[in-house]
Amino acid sequence: MYSFFFIPSTKVHKLKDLRNLGISEFVIDFEDAIKASERENLVNTLSKDNDLLDCYLRLPVYDESETVVSIKFLIPFLEAGFKKFVIPKLNSRDDLDILISQTNSYNISIVILIETPRLYLELLSGVSNYKSCIEGIALGSHDFMSVVGGTHTLKNLDILRQNILYMARAIDGIAIDIASMELNNLENFGTELIDGFNKGFDAKFLIHPKQFEVFNEHQFYTEAEYLRALKIVSYLKEVNSINEEFNPIVVDGQIIERPHIERALKIVSTYKK
Repeated sequence: MYSFFFIPSTKVHKLKDLRNLGISEFVIDFEDAIKASERENLVNTLSKDNDLLDCYLRLPVYDESETVVSIKFLIPFLEAGFKKFVIPKLNSRDDLDILISQTNSYNISIVILIETPRLYLELLSGVSNYKSCIEGIALGSHDFMSVVGGTHTLKNLDILRQNILYMARAIDGIAIDIASMELNNLENFGTELIDGFNKGFDAKFLIHPKQFEVFNEHQFYTEAEYLRALKIVSYLKEVNSINEEFNPIVVDGQIIERPHIERALKIVSTYKK
């Protein structure tokens, strides 16, 4: 499981130390984490910082009316060669289409943060149209539940999160699980982390080093699962190239087919020794 760590654009000076922790991806936040009055200056300053080129950027994509799509804040980064963006609070597929058409020539990677019921429902039935345009999908659960007027609990979010996962799988994209605001009760955060992993999410949004400590210390696979995965991969290399046409094999009396191979490879590549 990969980590996507949000860092406010006002605190990028902390990025150097955070990089040493082993975090998978950073998302520089120009949206909810800062004052609106600071945004333009931060955009103009940080778009010139080449040390951030490998980071994702979360930027508003509407004008002041919050109804008309505008890439005003994206343009300085696009022209500077930034390629990775987390797109928040889109209202509809129509607005997504406008955004894609306005940024298409820059060949960027987009993670869609679904935070409105309308976009959720429209993508639920039409996400396959965006296989070539969207790199990943995530649920902005706090904004979403605020819009619908519900309580933010894992139970209430269960179907939403499951469908976000299915949307991502439908386009062979990255499925990123929700961000938690929990900093004190890290046991609750751990429960949420494990639940997301068990559902099948590829990654988790994080907002604080305390959360990353829990994330980093958690062993997502048991030693027994790792040893079995090693055995499967090793045996397969002996009898059949993993990349060639695959024939099922038998390991310890169990038939191993393609899905089992893919799981074994994933375990071997991500197991924390």
